[in-house]
Amino acid sequence: MVAARALTLSETGVAALGAAVSTATRTEQAALSAVEPDDLRAVHRAMRSLLSALADG
Repeated sequence: MVAARALTLSETGVAALGAAVSTATRTEQAALSAVEPDDLRAVHRAMRSLLSALADG
């Protein structure tokens, strides 16, 4: 009886973990799809400028 209860709790925990991972993945995908290509280019330019400034000292 105790083993059956532990198994049920484990299955519930695994299901809850799977649901949390699925939700996090969907949230991340939505956030990434909201980023515009122009935004990415601007970030890339800023990073290049920063690296150049650091290299120049």
